[in-house]
Amino acid sequence: MKKLSLSLLFFFSLLTAFTQGKFDRKIIIADSNFYAVEIINQIGVLWIGNIAQPMDSAVRYIIPAGTKRRAVNYQPFAWDINNNSIFAINFTENAQNDRATSLKQIPLNNLEKYTSINNPAVYLNKAAIENGSIQNYPFIDTYKNNIYMDDLFFDLVTKGDSIYQFIAINNNLVVWLWDGRNWSKSTTFPMKVRSFFSVYAMDNDVYIIESNGVRSVYRNQPIVMASKYFDMYNSVMINNRDNNSIQFVNANAFVNTKLPLTQIIAQNKIN
Repeated sequence: MKKLSLSLLFFFSLLTAFTQGKFDRKIIIADSNFYAVEIINQIGVLWIGNIAQPMDSAVRYIIPAGTKRRAVNYQPFAWDINNNSIFAINFTENAQNDRATSLKQIPLNNLEKYTSINNPAVYLNKAAIENGSIQNYPFIDTYKNNIYMDDLFFDLVTKGDSIYQFIAINNNLVVWLWDGRNWSKSTTFPMKVRSFFSVYAMDNDVYIIESNGVRSVYRNQPIVMASKYFDMYNSVMINNRDNNSIQFVNANAFVNTKLPLTQIIAQNKIN
Protein backbone atom coordinates (compact mmCIF):
# COMPACT_ATOMS: atom_id res chain seq x y z
CA MET A 1 0.00 0.00 0.00
CA LYS A 2 2.87 2.37 0.86
CA LYS A 3 4.54 1.71 -2.50
CA LEU A 4 1.22 2.26 -4.28
CA SER A 5 0.69 5.59 -2.47
CA LEU A 6 4.18 6.81 -3.39
CA SER A 7 3.63 5.73 -7.00
CA LEU A 8 0.39 7.66 -7.19
CA LEU A 9 2.06 10.67 -5.59
CA PHE A 10 4.81 10.54 -8.20
CA PHE A 11 2.29 10.15 -11.04
CA PHE A 12 0.22 13.15 -10.01
CA SER A 13 3.37 15.22 -9.48
CA LEU A 14 4.35 14.53 -13.08
CA LEU A 15 0.84 15.22 -14.33
CA THR A 16 0.51 18.57 -12.61
CA ALA A 17 4.05 19.61 -13.52
CA PHE A 18 3.07 19.07 -17.15
CA THR A 19 -0.20 20.97 -16.97
CA GLN A 20 1.04 23.88 -14.86
CA GLY A 21 4.54 24.34 -16.20
CA LYS A 22 7.94 23.79 -14.64
CA PHE A 23 7.91 26.70 -12.19
CA ASP A 24 5.30 27.52 -9.62
CA ARG A 25 3.37 30.79 -9.53
CA LYS A 26 6.15 33.35 -10.03
CA ILE A 27 9.80 34.16 -10.62
CA ILE A 28 11.49 36.96 -8.67
CA ILE A 29 14.33 38.99 -10.19
CA ALA A 30 16.62 40.95 -7.87
CA ASP A 31 20.20 42.19 -8.39
CA SER A 32 20.31 40.46 -11.80
CA ASN A 33 19.58 37.08 -10.20
CA PHE A 34 16.40 35.07 -10.51
CA TYR A 35 14.60 33.01 -7.88
CA ALA A 36 12.18 30.34 -9.11
CA VAL A 37 10.51 27.41 -7.37
CA GLU A 38 9.91 24.00 -8.89
CA ILE A 39 7.64 21.57 -7.02
CA ILE A 40 8.95 17.99 -6.96
CA ASN A 41 6.94 15.39 -5.03
CA GLN A 42 5.24 18.27 -3.15
CA ILE A 43 8.58 19.72 -2.01
CA GLY A 44 9.86 23.09 -3.24
CA VAL A 45 13.18 23.30 -5.06
CA LEU A 46 14.54 26.84 -5.28
CA TRP A 47 16.52 27.81 -8.37
CA ILE A 48 18.95 30.73 -7.98
CA GLY A 49 20.80 31.90 -11.06
CA ASN A 50 21.87 34.84 -13.19
CA ILE A 51 19.20 36.18 -15.54
CA ALA A 52 21.68 36.40 -18.45
CA GLN A 53 22.98 32.84 -18.10
CA PRO A 54 21.18 29.61 -19.10
CA MET A 55 18.59 28.82 -16.46
CA ASP A 56 20.01 25.31 -16.20
CA SER A 57 23.20 26.78 -14.72
CA ALA A 58 21.27 27.88 -11.62
CA VAL A 59 22.14 26.42 -8.23
CA ARG A 60 19.19 24.49 -6.77
CA TYR A 61 18.22 24.13 -3.14
CA ILE A 62 15.63 22.07 -1.28
CA ILE A 63 13.08 24.16 0.62
CA PRO A 64 11.66 22.58 3.78
CA ALA A 65 8.17 23.50 2.57
CA GLY A 66 5.98 22.86 -0.44
CA THR A 67 2.43 22.43 -1.68
CA LYS A 68 0.15 19.54 -2.53
CA ARG A 69 -1.58 19.34 -5.89
CA ARG A 70 -5.30 19.26 -5.28
CA ALA A 71 -7.33 17.59 -8.03
CA VAL A 72 -9.61 20.63 -8.03
CA ASN A 73 -8.96 24.22 -6.98
CA TYR A 74 -5.23 24.25 -7.69
CA GLN A 75 -3.26 26.05 -4.95
CA PRO A 76 0.23 27.19 -5.98
CA PHE A 77 3.12 27.46 -3.55
CA ALA A 78 2.99 30.63 -1.42
CA TRP A 79 6.51 32.07 -1.07
CA ASP A 80 8.61 35.22 -1.17
CA ILE A 81 12.24 36.31 -0.91
CA ASN A 82 13.29 39.08 1.48
CA ASN A 83 16.45 39.98 3.43
CA ASN A 84 18.32 36.91 2.12
CA SER A 85 15.61 34.60 3.46
CA ILE A 86 12.80 32.64 1.92
CA PHE A 87 9.34 32.99 3.45
CA ALA A 88 6.90 30.19 2.62
CA ILE A 89 3.76 28.43 3.77
CA ASN A 90 4.05 24.67 4.02
CA PHE A 91 0.93 23.11 2.48
CA THR A 92 2.17 19.57 1.89
CA GLU A 93 0.21 16.41 2.63
CA ASN A 94 1.77 15.00 5.79
CA ALA A 95 0.37 13.70 9.05
CA GLN A 96 2.96 15.67 11.03
CA ASN A 97 1.97 19.07 9.62
CA ASP A 98 1.00 21.65 12.21
CA ARG A 99 -0.91 24.72 11.03
CA ALA A 100 0.74 26.79 13.75
CA THR A 101 4.23 26.14 12.35
CA SER A 102 3.34 26.11 8.65
CA LEU A 103 4.86 29.56 8.06
CA LYS A 104 8.59 29.23 7.43
CA GLN A 105 11.32 31.89 7.44
CA ILE A 106 14.63 30.34 6.46
CA PRO A 107 17.93 32.05 5.55
CA LEU A 108 18.97 31.13 2.03
CA ASN A 109 22.42 30.07 3.22
CA ASN A 110 20.79 27.45 5.46
CA LEU A 111 19.18 25.61 2.56
CA GLU A 112 20.47 22.20 1.48
CA LYS A 113 21.63 21.86 -2.12
CA TYR A 114 19.35 19.77 -4.30
CA THR A 115 20.57 16.56 -5.89
CA SER A 116 17.41 14.46 -6.01
CA ILE A 117 14.31 13.65 -4.01
CA ASN A 118 14.26 9.86 -4.17
CA ASN A 119 12.48 9.53 -0.84
CA PRO A 120 9.95 12.36 -0.57
CA ALA A 121 8.78 11.20 2.87
CA VAL A 122 12.08 12.38 4.38
CA TYR A 123 11.60 15.91 3.10
CA LEU A 124 7.87 15.97 3.82
CA ASN A 125 8.69 15.19 7.45
CA LYS A 126 11.43 17.82 7.48
CA ALA A 127 9.02 20.40 6.04
CA ALA A 128 6.53 19.57 8.78
CA ILE A 129 8.88 20.07 11.71
CA GLU A 130 11.48 22.62 10.60
CA ASN A 131 11.29 26.31 11.47
CA GLY A 132 8.02 27.80 12.58
CA SER A 133 9.11 30.67 14.81
CA ILE A 134 6.27 32.93 13.60
CA GLN A 135 3.05 31.20 14.55
CA ASN A 136 0.74 31.04 11.56
CA TYR A 137 -2.31 32.25 13.44
CA PRO A 138 -4.12 33.17 10.18
CA PHE A 139 -4.24 29.45 9.32
CA ILE A 140 -5.35 28.50 12.81
CA ASP A 141 -8.18 31.03 12.66
CA THR A 142 -9.24 29.99 9.15
CA TYR A 143 -9.44 26.30 10.00
CA LYS A 144 -11.24 27.05 13.25
CA ASN A 145 -13.98 29.05 11.54
CA ASN A 146 -14.52 27.00 8.37
CA ILE A 147 -15.64 23.41 8.01
CA TYR A 148 -14.64 22.83 4.37
CA MET A 149 -11.29 23.79 2.86
CA ASP A 150 -11.80 22.78 -0.78
CA ASP A 151 -11.99 26.40 -1.91
CA LEU A 152 -9.19 27.71 0.30
CA PHE A 153 -6.74 29.96 -1.55
CA PHE A 154 -3.89 31.98 -0.09
CA ASP A 155 -0.68 33.81 -0.83
CA LEU A 156 1.87 35.82 1.09
CA VAL A 157 4.14 38.76 0.38
CA THR A 158 6.77 40.49 2.49
CA LYS A 159 7.16 44.26 2.64
CA GLY A 160 10.00 45.55 4.76
CA ASP A 161 9.76 43.72 8.07
CA SER A 162 6.05 42.97 7.59
CA ILE A 163 4.35 39.87 6.22
CA TYR A 164 0.97 40.07 4.49
CA GLN A 165 -1.05 36.88 4.23
CA PHE A 166 -4.13 36.97 2.01
CA ILE A 167 -6.65 34.18 2.61
CA ALA A 168 -9.79 33.61 0.54
CA ILE A 169 -12.44 31.03 1.36
CA ASN A 170 -16.20 30.74 0.81
CA ASN A 171 -16.13 33.81 -1.44
CA ASN A 172 -14.63 35.99 1.26
CA LEU A 173 -11.17 37.53 1.58
CA VAL A 174 -9.30 38.33 4.80
CA VAL A 175 -5.92 40.05 4.95
CA TRP A 176 -3.56 39.40 7.86
CA LEU A 177 -0.55 41.56 8.72
CA TRP A 178 2.46 40.49 10.78
CA ASP A 179 4.18 43.65 12.04
CA GLY A 180 7.17 41.87 13.56
CA ARG A 181 5.41 41.16 16.85
CA ASN A 182 1.76 40.35 16.31
CA TRP A 183 -0.82 39.43 13.71
CA SER A 184 -3.68 41.82 12.94
CA LYS A 185 -6.76 40.84 10.95
CA SER A 186 -8.67 42.95 8.44
CA THR A 187 -12.41 43.01 8.11
CA THR A 188 -13.89 40.36 5.82
CA PHE A 189 -14.31 41.45 2.20
CA PRO A 190 -16.64 39.75 -0.28
CA MET A 191 -14.61 38.28 -3.13
CA LYS A 192 -15.95 35.81 -5.66
CA VAL A 193 -13.11 33.31 -5.67
CA ARG A 194 -13.03 31.22 -8.84
CA SER A 195 -9.43 30.12 -8.59
CA PHE A 196 -6.12 31.06 -7.00
CA PHE A 197 -4.74 34.59 -6.89
CA SER A 198 -1.28 36.08 -6.39
CA VAL A 199 -0.09 39.08 -4.39
CA TYR A 200 2.97 41.27 -4.79
CA ALA A 201 4.45 44.45 -3.31
CA MET A 202 5.49 47.41 -5.41
CA ASP A 203 6.46 50.90 -4.32
CA ASN A 204 4.42 51.53 -1.17
CA ASP A 205 1.50 49.26 -1.97
CA VAL A 206 0.46 45.61 -2.02
CA TYR A 207 -1.45 44.30 -5.04
CA ILE A 208 -3.71 41.35 -5.75
CA ILE A 209 -4.09 39.78 -9.17
CA GLU A 210 -6.80 37.19 -9.64
CA SER A 211 -6.53 34.19 -11.92
CA ASN A 212 -8.56 35.93 -14.64
CA GLY A 213 -6.33 39.01 -14.68
CA VAL A 214 -8.33 41.38 -12.46
CA ARG A 215 -5.90 43.55 -10.48
CA SER A 216 -6.59 45.34 -7.20
CA VAL A 217 -4.51 47.44 -4.85
CA TYR A 218 -4.94 46.76 -1.15
CA ARG A 219 -5.30 49.95 0.91
CA ASN A 220 -7.16 48.75 3.97
CA GLN A 221 -9.54 47.24 1.43
CA PRO A 222 -9.17 45.82 -2.10
CA ILE A 223 -9.68 48.51 -4.75
CA VAL A 224 -10.10 47.21 -8.32
CA MET A 225 -7.68 48.91 -10.68
CA ALA A 226 -7.82 47.12 -14.00
CA SER A 227 -9.07 44.01 -15.73
CA LYS A 228 -7.21 42.45 -18.64
CA TYR A 229 -8.20 38.85 -19.17
CA PHE A 230 -5.57 36.16 -19.40
CA ASP A 231 -5.17 32.70 -17.95
CA MET A 232 -2.90 32.86 -14.91
CA TYR A 233 -3.26 29.11 -14.47
CA ASN A 234 -0.93 28.62 -17.44
CA SER A 235 1.24 31.66 -16.73
CA VAL A 236 4.19 32.55 -14.53
CA MET A 237 4.38 36.00 -12.96
CA ILE A 238 7.74 37.76 -13.37
CA ASN A 239 8.28 40.05 -10.38
CA ASN A 240 11.22 42.16 -11.54
CA ARG A 241 12.46 44.13 -8.56
CA ASP A 242 15.36 45.58 -10.54
CA ASN A 243 13.12 47.60 -12.85
CA ASN A 244 10.00 47.61 -10.65
CA SER A 245 7.75 45.76 -13.09
CA ILE A 246 5.32 42.85 -13.26
CA GLN A 247 5.01 40.72 -16.38
CA PHE A 248 3.55 37.34 -17.24
CA VAL A 249 5.13 34.59 -19.31
CA ASN A 250 3.54 31.48 -20.78
CA ALA A 251 4.32 28.64 -18.35
CA ASN A 252 5.17 26.27 -21.20
CA ALA A 253 8.07 28.54 -22.20
CA PHE A 254 10.10 27.08 -19.34
CA VAL A 255 10.27 23.64 -20.91
CA ASN A 256 13.56 24.83 -22.42
CA THR A 257 15.62 26.03 -19.47
CA LYS A 258 18.81 25.98 -21.54
CA LEU A 259 17.95 29.56 -22.48
CA PRO A 260 18.62 32.61 -20.28
CA LEU A 261 15.62 33.99 -18.42
CA THR A 262 15.96 37.34 -20.24
CA GLN A 263 15.53 35.58 -23.59
CA ILE A 264 12.58 33.47 -22.40
CA ILE A 265 10.78 36.57 -21.15
CA ALA A 266 11.43 38.55 -24.34
CA GLN A 267 10.08 35.74 -26.54
CA ASN A 268 7.11 34.63 -24.42
CA LYS A 269 5.73 37.53 -22.40
CA ILE A 270 1.95 37.80 -22.32
CA ASN A 271 1.57 41.42 -21.21
